Amino acid sequence: MPPARRFLDSLPLLLPPQFVDMSFGLFTNGDGESAYGYFDAPTPDAANPITPTWPGMALPVTFSVARGLYNRPFQLELSTLTPNAVIRYTTDGSADSG
Repeated sequence: MPPARRFLDSLPLLLPPQFVDMSFGLFTNGDGESAYGYFDAPTPDAANPITPTWPGMALPVTFSVARGLYNRPFQLELSTLTPNAVIRYTTDGSADSG
């Protein structure tokens, strides 16, 4: 009889960019919340580190409204699943001041 299997987690079909010698996985942040991040060391049969080990790499930014032409103003929200990420932007194409 095969060993019992149990479902642990799933990811959306569209993964963020993948890189050579880097893994992408689930970790528990300092607040005890689950999040995804990149790691540079494998941890088979063990929990991933508390924080991702590839500093500076953020998951993609999500826009609350699709691109296009609009006749009226609207509120746009930018977000990422990267914990503690700061999203900086400009509206004129110049470098950000942060």
